[in-house]
Amino acid sequence: MWKSERVRNEFLNYFRQVLPECVGGRKFIFDYKYEDIDKSGNYIVDCLIHGMTKDVHIYAVNGEIKAKNAAISMFFYNTKLKVPSCAILDSDSDISLKSKAQLTDVSEKIIDSLDKVPHMLPNFLDKVA
Repeated sequence: MWKSERVRNEFLNYFRQVLPECVGGRKFIFDYKYEDIDKSGNYIVDCLIHGMTKDVHIYAVNGEIKAKNAAISMFFYNTKLKVPSCAILDSDSDISLKSKAQLTDVSEKIIDSLDKVPHMLPNFLDKVA
């Protein structure tokens, strides 16, 4: 149990280290909460990236529960704001095919490993900007 928790924390720490290098100078905020439409903080965005014309939501998905919560948040914001979103998966976690399918249904991009973020995220941000 402790080992899996440590691995999840390492993924989140690495996510926070890698992301700033990949946003191309754009401003970003970790653990963003929309005060006006989510007063209770039920739909926290792991990273909000301010784009040239559109903001982008990034979710760090390091397990089954996080996959479901990210899919729910993406759906919520798709109905309210139409914000493009990207899920970055922990390649070492066990995420069910059903949860991956739900993420695919509501996100514009899925990156299945942190190692691929430096190559894939900048292209995605350029396309949606």
